[in-house]
Amino acid sequence: MDRKKKEFDAYDTTVVMSVGLKHEFAEDKECSFKVSEPSMGTPKGMAAPDAIFQRGGDAKGMACEIKSSLSRREKSLLKGVGGQVKKYASIKRGWKTSSGEIGQHSILLLVRSDDCDRLVGMPEQLGGGRARAPNAGGRSPEKRAPGRLRTVSDAGTRVDARVAGWRTVKGGGGQGTAIVLDRTRGSAGCEYFDRMLEDKIKISVDRIGGEYEESKFVRSEPPVLYTMTVLYHYVLPGLSESADGIPVTVDGLMDGLGKYFTSWSGIEGERGQIRRRWVSGAMDEFCNINMAKKTGGGAYILTLTAGVKDVRTHLLKKMCGAGRGNGVDVQRRPSGRRGRDRARGIGAKAGPGAFPR
Repeated sequence: MDRKKKEFDAYDTTVVMSVGLKHEFAEDKECSFKVSEPSMGTPKGMAAPDAIFQRGGDAKGMACEIKSSLSRREKSLLKGVGGQVKKYASIKRGWKTSSGEIGQHSILLLVRSDDCDRLVGMPEQLGGGRARAPNAGGRSPEKRAPGRLRTVSDAGTRVDARVAGWRTVKGGGGQGTAIVLDRTRGSAGCEYFDRMLEDKIKISVDRIGGEYEESKFVRSEPPVLYTMTVLYHYVLPGLSESADGIPVTVDGLMDGLGKYFTSWSGIEGERGQIRRRWVSGAMDEFCNINMAKKTGGGAYILTLTAGVKDVRTHLLKKMCGAGRGNGVDVQRRPSGRRGRDRARGIGAKAGPGAFPR
């Protein structure tokens, strides 16, 4: 059960942080958010950061990666995070400029505050072992100078990086939950953005869902519990109900989910949205917990439980009752784009989030 909650929360906060950063910098003239989930080209293939920022009249760029946890194994951390840092340092194409290229760029890594010093303080070098974080190693976090964290691209160009820690805080006086970015190290190569991080960017979780936009997915495959929760809370209540329940089809549910996706763009301008297997997997699991039954041809009859306030917990309990809640996962299809599960290990994303539980 705990693992499923962590997977849910990891995916959830990836959405919250992406949307929050977008609106934090949407109208800024010094450093602006350009796009979520870009596909970008490197000399050795594709790179897929979580977002890109551009600054200085689009003369400079910044590739952003969000993580909710880091491997406790040093070799895995070097391979995972170090490999991504090296790949992002080598990005050549996919920037939002007329040529698709940009003169200079840097890297921003957003990790949990507890992991911030550990990542910067690694005695090994990030980015394939060709750059070192200054003042790292044996010194205590309080005695490490911020300095510069740099890596080297495949072309030999030195690229600045910044690590920023994030944490969730509960606001008093009905202010709700917020995500605060703090505990920064390194440099983003942008004086304005570095100053913003030093001042502790604060993203209101409630505002994400209430004032900004309806986005509830990023491009990576969500945990099945997450897809079920969004369907249950946002899509299914608006559908017509018969005496037997709510008749649905996979295609119809995909159409209903369409407005809940953060926009993204590929390197050639293509846009991808929800994947059919995500919805099919969610509907299969609704069948497994006796909330739906197949009627053939991608059609189902689904029954909702009246009066449910905490959708995620309600579904999780039913999944546990079906024998899959004690560390045994529902069988997944391959995750597609990056071949990884964002809610796990070094590929993991961020923590507690914005949607109804």
